[in-house]
Amino acid sequence: MAITYNDLMQVDLGKLGTAVSDWKKAVANLKQLETDARDGLKKKSDRARWEGVNAGVTRKFVDKTVKEFADLHTEANSIFQVLDDAHRELVALQKSVRTLTAEAKEKGYTVEDKGDGTVSVGVRPGSDADARSSKDGKDDTKADRQRYADTITRKVAHARDIDASAKLALKRAHGTDPYNAGHAKYGSLNDAQVERALELAKKRENMSDRELAELNRLLRHNGREKDGEFATEFFEGLGGPRQTLEFYAAMSIDGTSDDASKTRLAGVQDLQKYMGHALANATDPYTPQSVRGDRQHLPSWWGAEFRKLGTQQIEWTRGMWEKPYGYQVLGGLLRYGNYDPAFLTPIAEHITQLHKDDPTRFLDNRPAGMPDRYGFNPSGKLGSGNDPLNSVLEALGHSPEAAEQFFTEKPTAYNEDGTIKSGAKTDFKSYLDLFTDKDFEWTADRNALNMAADSEATEKARNHGPNALGHALEAAATGRPYDSDVVDPSVKHSKEQAKLVHDIVEKFAKNPDLLTHNMNGDLEDEKTGPLYALRDSLGNIAADYMGDFQR
Repeated sequence: MAITYNDLMQVDLGKLGTAVSDWKKAVANLKQLETDARDGLKKKSDRARWEGVNAGVTRKFVDKTVKEFADLHTEANSIFQVLDDAHRELVALQKSVRTLTAEAKEKGYTVEDKGDGTVSVGVRPGSDADARSSKDGKDDTKADRQRYADTITRKVAHARDIDASAKLALKRAHGTDPYNAGHAKYGSLNDAQVERALELAKKRENMSDRELAELNRLLRHNGREKDGEFATEFFEGLGGPRQTLEFYAAMSIDGTSDDASKTRLAGVQDLQKYMGHALANATDPYTPQSVRGDRQHLPSWWGAEFRKLGTQQIEWTRGMWEKPYGYQVLGGLLRYGNYDPAFLTPIAEHITQLHKDDPTRFLDNRPAGMPDRYGFNPSGKLGSGNDPLNSVLEALGHSPEAAEQFFTEKPTAYNEDGTIKSGAKTDFKSYLDLFTDKDFEWTADRNALNMAADSEATEKARNHGPNALGHALEAAATGRPYDSDVVDPSVKHSKEQAKLVHDIVEKFAKNPDLLTHNMNGDLEDEKTGPLYALRDSLGNIAADYMGDFQR
């Protein structure tokens, strides 16, 4: 049975801790036994001058016995490492859930185990929370209670993942042969989880819905761990940047095709999200030290290789007719995760410059005639994923540090293959200037064969780019992801951020027609401005800077 909230609250993890200590002793004793057998028994056997039957039987028996001692040590160490990691993580989760429960009860809330791994948070009759939940017909506690429910449920789900992964790892370490030890070798629970994730990923589109759900579970709970170990080892295990794109492309197309079920579509939507967050984690060079004492992240050449592959066609099945460009595939992953500037900013600059030179470059490669849900952006948010410009602007919207660098620092010129164009300068001063140029061409990221057949949908799709631009500007100006719920008024804006906001205000004050609203076309001389869709983001920026404006 899977772990529930009540299990996690009540279980005595001290017993597991005792088991960990016992296995640690067993590992040390078996190591000594292995050493004694190898340095004593085997050396004497090798030096002995066996004759007759002993020559063929005894020496082989000794060799086999020594090897079995080594295998027993390997198995015991794997069990110890898996249990040690599981115990440490479960203790942290239990402490966190107990703390959250105590906080909720202090506020007058109740926490109920629903038995399926989730919890609901209600109000205790007669408490202050009860009074506030029915004040003037409004429930002032609803959002707060839901926050507790969601947070506790996520932690219980993580505990269930650890439990399932540990069970599988222990089973594999022991094997199915009771007379033979040392099957799978693990240095940590993480090693076992990466092994299973890669085992599933190798099946690609042949994964069942249940197996895809298992992969998503592993990515969800481990891909964003602060030390970056799981994420890094997962992408390295896929084989490299090209293999990463091939895997994601195969899965996203499989899940968005006409004959894909709702379950399959939901599965690849989760894969896009969790794999994107994991890639952001793996490409962050500033991850904290892992338990092993090192820093786990992908080398910088991964970013350069992604840029190189950006303008190359990707093939994951031999003989494909329609081959997407690398940036179209990568864009689907970039839409999720807070990426480090060293990785994301060069990609954002390269894509933007490619778009400027040829706005329809990537759209010419779109699978026309397919539903709009089809493509490398299974989420369906802001386009089908054919135009990587929309994707990378959305990526900047989730990556404040990279967005600030992108909009405030001097542009770097890039070659076709994503390398820096030595000694060259761009013909625009800033990306704010470029995107607000009246001649900048925004595309309609759709798969429709006839764009004019549904002009309303096409016009909406043409606003995806400006909308994503607004999100990127929000992140750059405020210093937090545009869709973040966390607002800290005490955080001061940097000089670079303030200068950017000054430039934004000046830009639209001098060019109000960029934001003109005439959606119905009632006024003959007035058309809807090309950047009308980012007005909500400008409002959010203004709200964030009210204190600055007052000062």
